[in-house]
Amino acid sequence: MLELRDLRALTAVIEAGGMARAGEHLHLVQSAVSQAIKRLEAQVGQPLLERRRSGVVPTPAGAALNGHARLILNCVARAEEDMRAYRGLSKGTVRLGMVSTVSRLLLGPLLHHLADRHPGLLLQVEENVTDVLIDRLRSGSLDLSVVYLPTDTHGLTFEEVQPVRLCLVVPCTHPLASRKKVALSELASDQWVTFEAGNPSRRWLETNCAGAGYRPTIAVEVQSVYQLLAYVGAEVGVGMLTAQAARVELHDDTVRELEIADTLAPVMLGYAYDERQPSPAIQAVRTLLTEVVRATVD
Repeated sequence: MLELRDLRALTAVIEAGGMARAGEHLHLVQSAVSQAIKRLEAQVGQPLLERRRSGVVPTPAGAALNGHARLILNCVARAEEDMRAYRGLSKGTVRLGMVSTVSRLLLGPLLHHLADRHPGLLLQVEENVTDVLIDRLRSGSLDLSVVYLPTDTHGLTFEEVQPVRLCLVVPCTHPLASRKKVALSELASDQWVTFEAGNPSRRWLETNCAGAGYRPTIAVEVQSVYQLLAYVGAEVGVGMLTAQAARVELHDDTVRELEIADTLAPVMLGYAYDERQPSPAIQAVRTLLTEVVRATVD
């Protein structure tokens, strides 16, 4: 039977790149770490680690076992948190993932509500792109991820909370900048500033421009809303954002926000979670998230 202590040793060695550094992290002598790896190798009948000049790296079997070990250890940690949470939610930690624009809008109100209702609960927040947050949720590294649909939430449960309004951002020098509302067809000849392929924002742009009868010409791909607005302000192109992202980030008089006249493909904000991991602490945060999103997002 694989032991948790040995699995912890394996993940620590792979993350640290060596036995000695893993021992320091685990507060164990190097020989104890080495013995843990030998026990695992004897049980699985395969070498798990390979020594190179750059350090210790996993073999294919070691990498596969490390993936399972991380999931198992995350589940054990979650079980420990859940048991603490059943003592009246007096203590506990919920690991929450958010895209950065959502975090800037929702995190403050969410933390205030949590402190009022469940002062013993702690949120550990990770900001990342949607695909990474979903992958970390599947691996058990996160408990909840606040994301937009459409995106791939296969194997998870997604709670739809609030539809999201999209808007356009154009340079203040753009011929349509003085308008309040613009049809996407009027921007068919423009170049666009957008996110990389696979990002939900990129999918919104391509889907809605296709509905308007054209494929958008991409001038540059960016990694943040700040970058997008900077490029738009520099007259590189026009962009499409959620209205709340524009509201949070737009503080530059070189950029104008415009309404979209078209009927757009729906965008929904909510949170994804694994319903196989029940927890009163997670349920408490889910309830607060729903309230905060509906009160904040238009």
